[in-house]
Amino acid sequence: MAAKFGHCFTALGRGDIATRFATRSLDVDGRQYARGRQFNLVLLAVAHAQNGEPEEAARIGVDAVEAAEGLYSSRARDYLTDLADRLSKHVGLPAVQDFAERARPVLASA
Repeated sequence: MAAKFGHCFTALGRGDIATRFATRSLDVDGRQYARGRQFNLVLLAVAHAQNGEPEEAARIGVDAVEAAEGLYSSRARDYLTDLADRLSKHVGLPAVQDFAERARPVLASA
């Protein structure tokens, strides 16, 4: 339920509130819910991007990229594409560059 609330608040542009729910949504067993954990990592990264924290968003985005490796989920790639688009205006930041480089192979496998 925390992820649902997080998505609602990011849709409303309220990354400040979404961050709390997205963080709670990660309190799941990542081995059992690998795809959901990846979704929730992107959710948290998007919330940080909305909060004007692109470096933190990118750092969490790298975790989301790693979680997406081996998943055969177009939704996982769509979420990463959205995050990459949001971070593209901050490409001069080292953390954002790292995210973009790490995400490229995953996004290319679409």
